[in-house]
Amino acid sequence: MPRPVLDGLLEQLYAMPQVGSDWRPFLSAMGSAFRSHAVAFHSHDVMHQQGLIETSIGVDEHLAQRFKAISHEHPWYIHGGDLLLNTGMADDQGLLPDAALYDSRFYSEVFKPMGIRHGLAMVLRHEGPDSMTVLSINRPSEGGYFKASERELARSVLPHARAAYLLQQRLGWLETLSMTFRAALDRLDDGVVILDRRGVIRFANTSAERFAAQALYTRCPDGRLCLPTRAQSSSLRSYVCMAGANPQPLLMRVQDQRGLWIATLKACPVDRVAEIQWGESGAGVMLFFTPTQARIAPDRRAAWQRLWGLTRAEAVLAQQLANGSSLDEAADTLGVSINTVRTQVRALYAKTGVRRQPELMRALLTHRA
Repeated sequence: MPRPVLDGLLEQLYAMPQVGSDWRPFLSAMGSAFRSHAVAFHSHDVMHQQGLIETSIGVDEHLAQRFKAISHEHPWYIHGGDLLLNTGMADDQGLLPDAALYDSRFYSEVFKPMGIRHGLAMVLRHEGPDSMTVLSINRPSEGGYFKASERELARSVLPHARAAYLLQQRLGWLETLSMTFRAALDRLDDGVVILDRRGVIRFANTSAERFAAQALYTRCPDGRLCLPTRAQSSSLRSYVCMAGANPQPLLMRVQDQRGLWIATLKACPVDRVAEIQWGESGAGVMLFFTPTQARIAPDRRAAWQRLWGLTRAEAVLAQQLANGSSLDEAADTLGVSINTVRTQVRALYAKTGVRRQPELMRALLTHRA
């Protein structure tokens, strides 16, 4: 899939305002990129046999109500739900025979009236196998099964769409104490994850979601947090089980499959008083992830210099910011003063035509050279 297609989708995604976003332009862009006429955010609550289409294009109100009523009969979710949880993405190829699909009530009452024969789904949020929200891309039989290049494009879009969706969800949380607390955690550079007493992820801040995309940890199908190796996961789970009786924090070096030290993890039990004060009923342990080194974004310094006329120093700073460094961290890494960094950031704003750091990040990550 050509790079400009991905850049166009990310540009559409990051162009949305942070508050009161209308997702339909992004969904329309996804539909064009994947030759799909029906694209939607929808949630599934298996335990209560409920479903809901939150935002969509190509879905009329009547069919949205039918989806809500019989979502628990969704044949692709029934046959592909485990794959979707394990990999974060799945399409309909090989899930079930055509005859079984055509014989289902869901096909006759939802898919067929909408002209849907093929679909691809990406997990935006889940709490184990019983509750999830997905972004689904659907098209008629003429479109055929999704190609490998399309699945690769979807895989590239997924972490960005997931982060944007979770951010939008969290922006509405400021009404309660718990959501105020979580909003504060979202402003931290460290990755913060709240686990319940079974080790299931209740919350991960924006930095932690980014670290998950970089494989510092993963979500197991049952919703629990998994570290890169089985031994590390076992040690963490033992600590979680004993956290109520052991007030001491746990400090652990997180290593990847090759044995390389990729992050430091500090686990702290949540006592009852803090649980009440934060509004986090049922919380058991808080985790703090600090990567040992920046996970490097693609090196685009030369392209940025050609596109915007950046100096070498400005391009080096831009690369640091694209890697996720704060201004203070960039100053330390580059061996310059914070005032020098601020002066260079103002120059970056002027040359890229933006006014704020989020707009600069959007420009750096979605530029078209």
